[in-house]
Amino acid sequence: MKMVHRAQDTRLLIALSKAEKEYTACLTGLLNASQASFAALTAYGASCPPGQAQTVINVVGLLNGAEDALRKYAGVVDGWRADLKLVKNSEDEVASILRDREILYVCALLNCRGGGAVF
Repeated sequence: MKMVHRAQDTRLLIALSKAEKEYTACLTGLLNASQASFAALTAYGASCPPGQAQTVINVVGLLNGAEDALRKYAGVVDGWRADLKLVKNSEDEVASILRDREILYVCALLNCRGGGAVF
């Protein structure tokens, strides 16, 4: 897939950050709901006859492993969001520096032409 280069737009970064925040909230909600589900499934397994109980406990163990992996993934997504914030802050800083540079350039240009002090 070939990426088309577009001019940098802070709104795109803000939209991505907002989407990632919503995604993280969904992951957190899913992980919280899975805790209740595990508790209910474990209780059900405990009430089953020994053969079925072992099967249910095995399933709970497998699901628990999947939940642990999802929890790790959610942590990585949180790290990604923190990195996005750093990028946004850096972009804001660069934009401020460029704006100040342009102001100083215009002031220097006006002073060179004899326009007097702008400040």
